[in-house]
Amino acid sequence: MTRLDREDAYLRTFTSELRSVRIDADGCWWCLRESCFYATGGGQPHDEGTLTTVDALGEDGDSWRVVGVETDDEALWHRVETDEAAWPPPPPGTRVRGRLDWERRFAHMQRHTAQHLLSQAFVRLDPAYATRSVALGSPDVTLDLAGEPDDGAVAAALALANEVATEALPISAFEVDEAELHAYALRRPPQVAGRVRLVRMGDWELSACGGTHLRNTAEALPLLALARERIRGGLTRVTFRAGLEALAHASATQAAAAAAARSLSAGIPELPERVLALQAETTAARRELAHARQLLAA
Repeated sequence: MTRLDREDAYLRTFTSELRSVRIDADGCWWCLRESCFYATGGGQPHDEGTLTTVDALGEDGDSWRVVGVETDDEALWHRVETDEAAWPPPPPGTRVRGRLDWERRFAHMQRHTAQHLLSQAFVRLDPAYATRSVALGSPDVTLDLAGEPDDGAVAAALALANEVATEALPISAFEVDEAELHAYALRRPPQVAGRVRLVRMGDWELSACGGTHLRNTAEALPLLALARERIRGGLTRVTFRAGLEALAHASATQAAAAAAARSLSAGIPELPERVLALQAETTAARRELAHARQLLAA
């Protein structure tokens, strides 16, 4: 089948033909002749959206919600919600129109592009900071890194990734034969054989990847670090946000800080000092209270 998402990650709608329907314990699955829905893989979650039947006049008919997408060696399968009002599923040969949940897809693209930028930034700082695994399933993206980067290294990598992203480096994807990979300086070896899809971000990043990405690196801005922690296997997990989700987090944090500052009659930059002072006052008050209780008991 034709993977339209490989040709244009910004394609939101398409018209195709239903090839077959499969029903199993997991639900009802549709296989189309072509599709722009992305299947779960490489740490990136699947797309969601709708598939709508189309009559001979091009008018929409019944709609089915796509809630899962998986791929095998020969086909891409779309798991649809089984709405009784639209049951049974249409027969093979039916024309269908697909529509992506674009907000979900764009968020995945921002997360994935930002992850590539940040993984490369860590390697540029120190080759030991290699990415072992990633998770892109929530706004809080995680990188599991080797080499034990500390807070200073995380801050430096985020600064570097943001700086590079502002250059709006063009992002492109292309396929090469496995035998030709030696000619490319890849950040990490591919996990597949045969024809390998590579994603290039200017002269900054080049990796084997089957996911969807932005047109240029600036669309991933900003990248915002949230946490660093040690996890099993001697790895360090860095949590961050990117793009619109990073802006939403920063906006919520700013609002919370402003509210706390108002309650303390202080400016936001003064909050750490005021909090430390309140902690000291609280500790002193607790000691005085404990002493008073001892006197009262006596």
